[in-house]
Amino acid sequence: MPGGCRRRRPRLCGTRRRAGNCAAQARLAACRGVGMLDAVNDAAALPLEFRCNLCGTANRAALAALDRELPTCASCRSNVRWRAIGRLVTREVLGVDAVLTELSSHKRIRGVGLSDAHAYAKPLARKFAYRNTYLHRWPRLDITAPNFNRYGGVDFIIASDVFEHVPPPVSRAFENAYRLLRPGGVLLFTVPFSLAALTSEAMDFR
Repeated sequence: MPGGCRRRRPRLCGTRRRAGNCAAQARLAACRGVGMLDAVNDAAALPLEFRCNLCGTANRAALAALDRELPTCASCRSNVRWRAIGRLVTREVLGVDAVLTELSSHKRIRGVGLSDAHAYAKPLARKFAYRNTYLHRWPRLDITAPNFNRYGGVDFIIASDVFEHVPPPVSRAFENAYRLLRPGGVLLFTVPFSLAALTSEAMDFR
């Protein structure tokens, strides 16, 4: 799931709920029963209009169709995860919500992507001093042993569904990302997730 980690003291954000309030809410939800489930299903079928924050295209889709990985922008074919990454860049780096293609140029801001999708890598490269890198081809960046002289001192790093492929210990990847960032830099990070009760894991460290 998407997130931004700043190079500052960690902060716990949120609110606390009293145990009594939580219990009351649980009883209320149980009483609603099937009616609540029907309402959720009806809402999922409703059409939702949204504007892609990567290319600016206006789209219309059912809420249930907005899957994390399925393409849902009619123009750039981006999915929810890729659009979330684009939004994290503008919010965490610039402090604004904006369509990438409509941003002014910020070539003093340096960024690095780890095998980023073209749907957001291309507009990022046009607006920032950003470079998309790869493990097995040029421009190459191995997060377990990066070239600090070439890539050090960046303002943001994007690692979307990458760190789960790093051979253990994965702590090396986090430590090197921290070292690559300038003070106050941002690591934009996602990992795959599932709401299923059981998951399967495949490992190949060759």
